[in-house]
Amino acid sequence: MGRTVVLALPDFSAEISTLFDSNECKIIPRHDFDYAKATMDEAVLFKDANSSHDVECIFEARLTDATSGYAQELIDLLVQRTRSRRNILERPDPVSEIALRRRIRELMVLLRGNDIWIYTTTVHRTLPERDTLQPEGEPRDYQYRLVIAFAPPGEYGEESLRVPVDNGQPYVLRPWKEIAGKAEK
Repeated sequence: MGRTVVLALPDFSAEISTLFDSNECKIIPRHDFDYAKATMDEAVLFKDANSSHDVECIFEARLTDATSGYAQELIDLLVQRTRSRRNILERPDPVSEIALRRRIRELMVLLRGNDIWIYTTTVHRTLPERDTLQPEGEPRDYQYRLVIAFAPPGEYGEESLRVPVDNGQPYVLRPWKEIAGKAEK
């Protein structure tokens, strides 16, 4: 009676083993892609916003007047929690944090009820922004960026979404053997 559906998932084992077995440096471009994971946990969003410097939004779903209002309010609440917008030395008020987290959870439920899922990833950015490799010895800064994508649910229950990310500048990924060798010394 029931049908069995077999999904062919991509095999990333070759890519992963290449990363660990390779003796070559790899240049990671400034504009790249990452996989954002679906979330329904307001604690994750709150924590990621608190530890990020800024928020980037990607819209993959069609928004109505109501859903665009929910998305806008959610983004506003999360942006207020970023390191660039709040006083990081000020101790948070627990009562206002509970109310804020409750509202974030309500907005997430309202969006999900309209078939708009929230996918997130955090990007470790290297600054200053540039499109070329940074010269050796030049000072650099690092920041985290929270990337939020509003998209429909996965067609076959997938809980990840490929999203564009900005790494700030290209960088060289050293071979794992070289990194592990330095750690042993």
